[in-house]
Amino acid sequence: MTARKSIFANAALVALTVALSVASASARADDYSTYDVNATYDGAGTVTGSFTLDTTKNTSDLVDLSVVGVGGVNSGTYTDPTYFQTGTYDTASGEMATYDTEAPGLQIFLTYPSGGGALYSGGFGSSSIDSFFSPTCSGEVCGYNLNGTVTLAPGAVSAAPEPATWALMILGLGSMGLMLHRARSSDGSSFRDTLAA
Repeated sequence: MTARKSIFANAALVALTVALSVASASARADDYSTYDVNATYDGAGTVTGSFTLDTTKNTSDLVDLSVVGVGGVNSGTYTDPTYFQTGTYDTASGEMATYDTEAPGLQIFLTYPSGGGALYSGGFGSSSIDSFFSPTCSGEVCGYNLNGTVTLAPGAVSAAPEPATWALMILGLGSMGLMLHRARSSDGSSFRDTLAA
């Protein structure tokens, strides 16, 4: 009877470990927000893709933005999160979130309501893209207003257990296996015999 109790105690430990790891992973997923970008400028240019922010540090985590320049000028992708800055910006419409490459001549400046929405385009702090992405400025330093949206992507970030969680689950399963082995080897009975006892 003692072996049966230890088997069930270990099974309960494993179940608790799994439940805690799922809850922990879910809490970590709440620390990240993924936004989809869909914007246009200067008639034919586009900025599309997504970026993920770590809301606890207000930093970029993942970036996948694609710029199709007007007439194909300097089109490309942005995937390095270290080039982006995030924060808040005071505009005529109130405080807005920002996402900015901060690269002179290559700037993509997205200003949008916290939680996502239409890009702000109403004066100082407007969403914009630099002239590098369009031939119509004839070499002048100028930019273009971006029109479109930055929207919160539902369920875009998947939560994966951390290495410590995996270690706890493996430890729990291993200790359960060890108890089964000990119970079987101590009295010569099989696993089925142990459960039936």
